[in-house]
Order: sequence, then C-alpha cells, then structure tokens
Amino acid sequence: MRINIYIFFILILISFSCNEEPKEIIPVESFELKPPVYFGEFQQRIPADNPITQKGFELGRMLFYEKKLSGDNSMSCGTCHQQSKAFTDGQAVSLGIDGQAGKVSAMSL
Repeated sequence: MRINIYIFFILILISFSCNEEPKEIIPVESFELKPPVYFGEFQQRIPADNPITQKGFELGRMLFYEKKLSGDNSMSCGTCHQQSKAFTDGQAVSLGIDGQAGKVSAMSL
C-alpha cells in the first residue's frame, strides 16, 4: 500500500512538470572578446547558439577563482594557473591539495 502512495505522488509530480509552457528566451548582449593576435581566429570557434556574454564571462572568472570547487576548499584553478605567470605556476611539478606533488606542471592556459 505504501509503495502505491509513493508511485501516485511521483506520477502527480511528473504530470505537473510536463505541463509547463516553454519559457521565452530573453536575448542577451554579446560580449566582444579581444584575444591577442597570436591566438589566431578565436572568434570563429565560438558557437553561434552559445555566444559569450558579459555575465557569462564574469561567471567564468568567478568560478576560476572559487576555492569551494576543490576537494578540501583550499585551492582554485587560479591557484596553479596564475595570470602573472602566463596561467601556469612556474613549477616543474605542481602541488595539489595538502601539498601533494603531482606528476606534471600546471599547463599554461
């Protein structure tokens, strides 16, 4: 009997979730990325259906420096990929969580 009640509630939830009207897509302003000349034809690799936006750019930067995404909340991508060192850490072997030495250096982005 208890299983039937759970199934009943699941079916109700599914039926309500399927009746939602499609949301209107709000156009966003595109963001002009100005990479260095030596990056080549960078703009051609950006999908037309997923343009770079100011808010997307800001979100990416925030996530790049967010330490909560690491295994112990102590490091961000920016810890090893330092902008001042061409997005590498300048070390022959990168150190990870708890100072553990990896097998390779942090690649330049």
